[in-house]
Amino acid sequence: MFKSLHTGLLVLMLLFAAGPAHAESVVLRAVSFEQWQQQLKTYRGQILVVDLWATWCTPCLEQYPKLIALDRQYAKRGVRVAALNLDDRDDPGALQAARRFIAGQGPSFDNFHLDENLMKAFDQLGLMAIPVVLIYDAQGVERYRLTGDNPRQQFTVQDVEQAIQTLLDEASR
Repeated sequence: MFKSLHTGLLVLMLLFAAGPAHAESVVLRAVSFEQWQQQLKTYRGQILVVDLWATWCTPCLEQYPKLIALDRQYAKRGVRVAALNLDDRDDPGALQAARRFIAGQGPSFDNFHLDENLMKAFDQLGLMAIPVVLIYDAQGVERYRLTGDNPRQQFTVQDVEQAIQTLLDEASR
């Protein structure tokens, strides 16, 4: 119980670490599902790691800093990271919280918000739950879908790294 309370407090601290003025300057670009599909095409030629997350998802918030580290680790090797936020588009407070969270993390990668009804968004993306990390090869083909669907078998940052390394090894052949 102490660990879950500690984790919850840590998440809240991370969520509200940046002040509102700084959060306003954070780019969280709203995209429709169709615009998102077009955006994915702009990353072709590189391996792409996409983090699907929301502020109401504690494991998502815990994972986000790990993706920032992966971005820094693999950026020079042709790997890009992008994040797609799935907070409720009709809840300005949730979107503000997402901006504050991102501002407190300081990522250098692109951050988007899927501007769709939440249920429709999950359906369009083929999701049952989040967090989810999608990994695309340099041709733009989704090769890995790491999900949190099974609470007894969650993916780890090592799973993400192994998938990236597999794609890098294939590209070097």
